[in-house]
Amino acid sequence: MKLYHWSSKILANYTVGDIIVMARNDEEARDKVFELFKPLEDGNPFEDSYLQLLQMNYDADFMEAYIEKLNELREDLNQEPTILTSGVALIEGGS
Repeated sequence: MKLYHWSSKILANYTVGDIIVMARNDEEARDKVFELFKPLEDGNPFEDSYLQLLQMNYDADFMEAYIEKLNELREDLNQEPTILTSGVALIEGGS
């Protein structure tokens, strides 16, 4: 298995914005990320309080906002990932 890494715009609002997945190939890695995309669940890495608020209030903009968020994730994952096969180290920082 390999470690796949994407720099993520969708997550950058909340933290550094990394998506890191262990998988056999990039397609499997992408599938695993999409399986985890549950922005309405508390504690989910993609949790989105704005979407939760729209849904709770039965707002007409909910579906459009949800699809926009999903498309942002697709845009992230359409990029070529960095593939780490050995000597894995993750160094993360911020200012």
